[in-house]
Amino acid sequence: MEGYIWLALTIVFVIGELSAPGLVSIWFALAAGILTLASKFITTPINEFYLFIVLSFVFLVVTRPLSKKMLSKRKYKIEDRIIGQMVVVEEALPDGSYEVMLDGKHWKAICSEELPAGSRGKVLKIEGIKLILEKE
Repeated sequence: MEGYIWLALTIVFVIGELSAPGLVSIWFALAAGILTLASKFITTPINEFYLFIVLSFVFLVVTRPLSKKMLSKRKYKIEDRIIGQMVVVEEALPDGSYEVMLDGKHWKAICSEELPAGSRGKVLKIEGIKLILEKE
């Protein structure tokens, strides 16, 4: 494979990493970046693919424990900052959840009570990437 394909994949993985919370594709981006340079010296595409898999696995094994260690040393957790915040419901979604804005970011939220658009709710907790609200 030509190096420009690996360069394109590197860009895709970096964009994916920047747009998703947490470490999602950094190890793929690193492996594809290395293959961008190394593809000139590897003769077959299948060998490039095998090297990509091996490098991705190595980067995953090496960076995952380091990132967990670094993230656990934070002075505060994101939950500490978000829980108790007041949010405004921007839209009620068809599945019974809500779209709210918190710190300039759109969040999906659920509440045991019905919340019309424009009403306020208080964040009780976070479950995965959803906010659990209480009606104000």
